[in-house]
Amino acid sequence: DPKIIPSSVSPHPYLLWELPPGETEVNGQPVTINELGARGPTSTWEKGDGIRRIIVLGDEVSFGQGVDRDESFVLDAVNSLGGPRVGVETLVFSAPGYSIVQQQNQMDLRGWALLPDLLIIAGPGSEMTVAPYVDQEIIPPVHSLDSTRSTLEKLAVYRIVNHHLNVIDGPQSIRRNQVFRDNTNHNPTGRPRVGVNDYAAQLDAMVANAITRDVDLVFVIYPQPEDLNDSHMTNRVNLYRTAMKDVAKRHGIPTVDGPQVFKSSGRDKERL
Repeated sequence: DPKIIPSSVSPHPYLLWELPPGETEVNGQPVTINELGARGPTSTWEKGDGIRRIIVLGDEVSFGQGVDRDESFVLDAVNSLGGPRVGVETLVFSAPGYSIVQQQNQMDLRGWALLPDLLIIAGPGSEMTVAPYVDQEIIPPVHSLDSTRSTLEKLAVYRIVNHHLNVIDGPQSIRRNQVFRDNTNHNPTGRPRVGVNDYAAQLDAMVANAITRDVDLVFVIYPQPEDLNDSHMTNRVNLYRTAMKDVAKRHGIPTVDGPQVFKSSGRDKERL
């Protein structure tokens, strides 16, 4: 049941980890997680009359890890436009370490059911990192991106078989448990958690879902300290940023260029 947070299954087959509702500590930082699993004030599964909902996806940056205040940059922006005072509710579903694969599943499990009016996707971030696993090898999709499998998902028998093979005791489940319970390294060659082509495909699928549901989108490209002087910026970062920009251009999605905002601000690295 997606409404039971956190799940009794650990590691979570679709998300790997979750933030428990209530007052909790995340990497040494006290934060409040509401009953929907989002950072921020209390909310309800049912959207109230006249309420416009914004859902924010991302990793620890848009979550606000290490920021000694409740409002991260997205909430600052929304609140400057009126926020709750004008009926806009912001649900920060960003979570430390969440990749686009986890974010996709998060939306399929809970996000779309909350009827957002606007979806903000921030990145690239955790997708580029190296871990003892590659996401697609241990995380099954809630809804497949493959059109043929997506059609089969309408059949109850297929869903039951798929659940047993990919969630309970199949190869993905075995690898997932080996990584998180036995500390096995299933990524000895150091591949990124989500390859750049898979990152683009996941973004495309997220956009397609939003368009089908008439949900507006905004992309936010994370800035990095190196953007201020263009030093030591890796090709990997530029590749993932280019993938995000290409998806945005293809679908006409407004994009906040964080690196350019940093440069235009005139502020030094320490202040930013």
